[in-house]
Amino acid sequence: MLPEHPVLHAARELAVLHTTLRTALAGESVDIDSARSGLVHEIDRWVSTHMPQPVGAAYLHTESVGMVVERFAQYYLDAQTSLDADTTEPYRHLLWQRLAQLAVAYTDLSFEISAGIRKLPNLSFHPSQDDSNEQEHGNEQPGTHD
Repeated sequence: MLPEHPVLHAARELAVLHTTLRTALAGESVDIDSARSGLVHEIDRWVSTHMPQPVGAAYLHTESVGMVVERFAQYYLDAQTSLDADTTEPYRHLLWQRLAQLAVAYTDLSFEISAGIRKLPNLSFHPSQDDSNEQEHGNEQPGTHD
């Protein structure tokens, strides 16, 4: 058996977390959201280390791959749940169409990244590193002043 691809593994975990989130109590959602953010970051880190650097004139995408995969997991769960729920046929169709369109967009994005014609935003933030750097230079984080 082949080892599971890291992005596919994270996508499955995101789907599990979205499922758990639907029945979670208010206090549990914070931990689930934190786990989701961690998986999005893992996907983005994998993509940044395994994909070619974009060419100079590459267009910038508005979301990271991790963000798209996270939304894909949510849309999949929405569409799948609509099969068993008391959902109208037009709304069910909309959910599956939305999922299909995102799948096509993800395929296009994957091709563009691999071809070097699409740049991804750098949305990573490491508080422990940035806080110490900000303190050294006397800079404040937005919203942290008195």
